[in-house]
Amino acid sequence: MNTEDKTLIGKRIREQRKKLDLTLEDIYKSTGLSKAYISNIEKEVKAPSLITFIRITNSLNISSNCILKNDDKLNKLQSGSLTSNSIHELISDLDSKELTLIIDIIQSVIKNRSIK
Repeated sequence: MNTEDKTLIGKRIREQRKKLDLTLEDIYKSTGLSKAYISNIEKEVKAPSLITFIRITNSLNISSNCILKNDDKLNKLQSGSLTSNSIHELISDLDSKELTLIIDIIQSVIKNRSIK
């Protein structure tokens, strides 16, 4: 992993943790990694191994792609912080066929929810 990747990954992990209002203690409790080690990753002192990276992203309840690609739309979707504005942003570049599919999926979820 080159220095630029390590820097971006640490920064993105920290940003995501803060978005979720989580502390280093919270990440420590869910991963078993020391707070000092997590802090060093966030401060770009250490680069996480693949296993460590996966443990951290799992504790943040996001896919590794959210951190690796820093896809803001994907981050919002994964973190559950959707608002009507963020939903609009997510679907704004879909074509009519894709929008129809999304509507069909939503209608199916609603229909199946009422069956239970």
